[in-house]
Amino acid sequence: MDPMQPNQPIQPIQPNQPEQTPPPHDPTSLESFIRQTSAGQAGIPPQPLFQGTTSQPQIIEKIVYKKQRVHGFFRTLTILSLVVIGFLMLLESLNVFSLNINGFNLNLIYPIFILFSSIVIWSYRWLFGKIFGLLLFLVVVGWFFTIWVYTSLNPSTETKFGSYISYPSASTAQYSKMYLTTLVSDLTFVGKKTDNFLEWNYWSDRKLLVFSGSTGNYQYYSFQEETNLNLLQNYYSIISLWVTSTQPLYLYVKNLLALQKIDLTDTLAKTVKVHAGAMISDIVVGSSLKNLDIESSLADITIHLPKDVWVKLTYKHLVWQLELADFEQKGPWYFESTNIASAQKILNITMRFGGARTKIVWNK
Repeated sequence: MDPMQPNQPIQPIQPNQPEQTPPPHDPTSLESFIRQTSAGQAGIPPQPLFQGTTSQPQIIEKIVYKKQRVHGFFRTLTILSLVVIGFLMLLESLNVFSLNINGFNLNLIYPIFILFSSIVIWSYRWLFGKIFGLLLFLVVVGWFFTIWVYTSLNPSTETKFGSYISYPSASTAQYSKMYLTTLVSDLTFVGKKTDNFLEWNYWSDRKLLVFSGSTGNYQYYSFQEETNLNLLQNYYSIISLWVTSTQPLYLYVKNLLALQKIDLTDTLAKTVKVHAGAMISDIVVGSSLKNLDIESSLADITIHLPKDVWVKLTYKHLVWQLELADFEQKGPWYFESTNIASAQKILNITMRFGGARTKIVWNK
């Protein structure tokens, strides 16, 4: 002991003790949640509560997404097949046409397609559903591919049915009515000075059904292509038609798709109605015409008017391009020509379209 140092208490020797560490951090505790929230408000990105597990959910999500995409592809093919079958059934119920192969009507197997499609949609995750969904789609697409191949190999100038038709005028009839119904046609209609009331040439793979008769003061003619179609047919028909210029005429033309040239200059047409799903039409109006009615979902139409006719035009549309000369708009859908002072007759034109480009010009 150093005598120079003051007396100090002697500290007992303590054994070695482990270093004190804070208790482990519990990520699920309320305190941890509060710390995470405070750090987020202070601009510090929060740390994940569960370390080491962030990559596994991403891998699982990617695998599930790929499986859903594969299943959805086959289900989409099946739905497209159902849409096509439903469209064909609708056209058949509306008597537009029906399909057959060598006399076998395909409408007999439409219910089978619908039943198989229902099974495919219900079980599209299984291999059975995928196989049948693909087969249904290939069969339906094959129909239209076969039609396209046959049509390309057999142009309309090499048709099975070609005929010349003529009908004499009925001496007791005061006027005539004519109905023309085709599926897809190239129509040329003109007036002609002839002893017959009607003459025409017809080229098509489809047979033409002709009905005629007389009722009261008028005679009528109905020309309609057969509705029962062979799958391996060219649906395109070429028609050249001439009518007499000495008898009043009421004309009604109906097509699904049409390319038309209608010249009414040398006719006594009183009322003309032209209806189509889609058409490209050029119409020359005669001075005897009183009413012209045109309806189409899609159309490209040019109308030529005589100068001595005052025109009242009703034009309704969804998507349109209308070119008018010497017309004034009198209402939301109504127009009148400006030649009312010099006109000798009145013509009412009514046109209704889904989408159309319409051009109305005056004859020189």
